[in-house]
Amino acid sequence: MIRSMTGFGQKHAPWQDGAVTVEVRSVNHRFLEIACRLPRPLHALEEPFKKAVQQRCTRGRIDMTVSAKDVTVRTATAAGRVLVNADVIRLLRSSCARR
Repeated sequence: MIRSMTGFGQKHAPWQDGAVTVEVRSVNHRFLEIACRLPRPLHALEEPFKKAVQQRCTRGRIDMTVSAKDVTVRTATAAGRVLVNADVIRLLRSSCARR
């Protein structure tokens, strides 16, 4: 069976008082290139997202865009870490898994 590297997926889900949208686009490419666009409070999650994609893809140009509307992200000031709702992580993982 031939499997294409070209595709598009989008998932929109409510989260807290707002909503999160994840878009994943892929096109044929000789090597694996991953680009993540995340809202500023979620930038710390860029590497885990890239690693999740690398576990499933070996080549292609993958563009992932995460947008959040009216979502407040709580930060732990002492540790300087972002606390993220597990539902958003599951949403992002399922979006990558469907690719």
